Amino acid sequence: MYATDTGELVVQGDRTARDAVIVPYRLLGWLEPGMRLAVEAGDEPGTILVAGELVTDPTVLSQLRLADQETAVVVR
Repeated sequence: MYATDTGELVVQGDRTARDAVIVPYRLLGWLEPGMRLAVEAGDEPGTILVAGELVTDPTVLSQLRLADQETAVVVR
């Protein structure tokens, strides 16, 4: 999870069929106090689904060093 200079979050996680990523629940512990993030329970225990706009900028994606099964979404 990365904070942007515009107040958005970029969340990196496993690719899904939706505009969302699957991440470990414990990732929520990295949120700053008072920050909220809308999530759904993931299919696997201990995971959550974070929806957002898919990151498509090749420069940003290369900086994230994504694994083959990963992508990233922007959460506003």
